[in-house]
Amino acid sequence: MATSSSKFDPNFTQNVINAMGPKVDDRTREIFSALIRHIHDFAREVELTTDEWMTGVHFVNSIGQI
Repeated sequence: MATSSSKFDPNFTQNVINAMGPKVDDRTREIFSALIRHIHDFAREVELTTDEWMTGVHFVNSIGQI
């Protein structure tokens, strides 16, 4: 888990959430903010590599195509 001496940027997750912009409706912002926080917590917990992240992205894309 990330700590004050963590190698992870403590502002990264909030910056990603903020990137949604002002035109996103409140419910969508709530849902996607929670999703982003959970995914980022998971990635930090297991110290996910870029290659592992991309494998996951490809997997989710393939599920979406079914």
